[in-house]
Amino acid sequence: MSERAHETEVVPHPLEVMNQVESKMEADQEMALRQSHIPWQEVLVECADQLTELSAPGSRVLDPLPEYGLDGGHAGGCG
Repeated sequence: MSERAHETEVVPHPLEVMNQVESKMEADQEMALRQSHIPWQEVLVECADQLTELSAPGSRVLDPLPEYGLDGGHAGGCG
């Protein structure tokens, strides 16, 4: 009888188990990030600025870029 009990057990595929573990870890990590009091928006902006500075030194803009209307250039193409 014990042999029959073992025959009917369904063992999940190892990749399915890994997917479940990964999903659980992602959910736990997202919950921890949401519960933290870190200003993620500011951290991401500073990180992007630092990466830009590393890739193109001196490119950090301190003054805002000028905005031009339709009369300030070739808006709409030539013709």
